[in-house]
Amino acid sequence: NIVKGEPTDAKATLLLGKVLWQLRNSKEIENAMQDGFTTLLKAAKLDPYNCESFLYLGYFYNTVQQDTVKARRCFQKAYDLNPGNEEVGSAFVDLLMELKEEPQSLKILEIVTNKAAAGSAKWAWLRLGLYQIKHENPTMAIMSLQSALRADTNDCHVWECLADAYLQRGSLTASLKAFTRASELDPQSLYCLYQVANIKQTLGSLTEAIQEYKHILDKSDNYVPALKGVGESLILLAKRNLSRCLDGLAKDNFEEAIGSLTRAASQRPDLSCLWKLLGDASTFTYCLSADSFSIPSKLVDKGSHENLLKNVTKAELLQIGARCYSQAVRILQDNGSVWHDLSVNLYYQSQLTT
Repeated sequence: NIVKGEPTDAKATLLLGKVLWQLRNSKEIENAMQDGFTTLLKAAKLDPYNCESFLYLGYFYNTVQQDTVKARRCFQKAYDLNPGNEEVGSAFVDLLMELKEEPQSLKILEIVTNKAAAGSAKWAWLRLGLYQIKHENPTMAIMSLQSALRADTNDCHVWECLADAYLQRGSLTASLKAFTRASELDPQSLYCLYQVANIKQTLGSLTEAIQEYKHILDKSDNYVPALKGVGESLILLAKRNLSRCLDGLAKDNFEEAIGSLTRAASQRPDLSCLWKLLGDASTFTYCLSADSFSIPSKLVDKGSHENLLKNVTKAELLQIGARCYSQAVRILQDNGSVWHDLSVNLYYQSQLTT
C-alpha cells in the first residue's frame, strides 16, 4: 500500500522486493518471484546507491536465472557501494570462488581481514581459512579460523573447519579437541563424530574408537564409514590381543569385525577396501587355535538374512577370505598389496590341507 501511495519511495520499494524474494516459492502469492524481481529493479533505479537492491538482484540472477555473469555484476556493484556489508561480501566472494576467480576473492578477503578489528569479520576469516586449507596451508588456516572463533566461539562450523586444519597439519590431539567441541555444539553432525572416532583409532585408543563408531551407528545404523571404522578397529584390537596371547578375545574381535564389515559391504559392494578388510578379518584367524567361528550366514549363503549367524571351520573361513580378496582385486586390479594378501591366504589354506 505504501508503494502504491508513494511509487517513488525507494526504501519501501526495496522492503517490498525483499519480502517478495523471501516469498518467491510461496503458492499463496501468485507471480511473487517475477514481481519481486521487477520491484527490486525499480528499487535499484530509485536509489542506485543502496547496496541491498543490487545484492538481492544478484541473488535472483544467481539462484533463479542461474546467470552468473549478471549475478557477478550485481554483487560487484553492491560490494563497491558498501565493502563493509557482511552479507554482500559473503555473497560476492562465494560467487567468485564458484567461478574459479580465486585471486580476486583472496584479494577481497585479505583487504577485509587486514582492516578488521579483533572479534569481527567472521565471514571473511572463515572463508580465508577455507581457502588456505584448500591450498594446503594449514598453519595460516589455523590462525585465520582462530580469528573467526574470536567473533563467535559457539559456531560449530568454524570449530569443524579448525579441526580440519589441525588434521591437515598433523596435529591429531588438537584436531580431536576441536572436533569434540564441534560435536558438542552440533550433536547431529556425523562428520564430526566420525572424525573423533577416526582420530582415536589413529592414536591407538581402539576401545574408545569402537565406542565412538557405535555411537554413530546408534544415530545412523547403516553409515558405511562407521561400519568400516568398527571393523578396522576390531581387526587392530584383535592383532593386539593376539600379540598378548589373548586368543579368546582376538577370536571375538575377528567375529565382530566380520559382522560389521559384512553389513558395510552389503551397503557398498563397490568399495574394494571393504572386501579387503573382510579378507583380512577372515584370514588372520589362521593364527588362532580355535577351529569354529560364528559369522553372518550371508557370507556362506547369499540368499540368507544378514542377521543370521552360521558356524564355519577355519578352512571354510579362509576360503571366504580368499573370495573377499578376489572381489577386492576385481574392483581394483592394480592393487598389489591385495594380490599379496590373497597369496598369503592361499598359502595358509595349503598349510591346513597338508
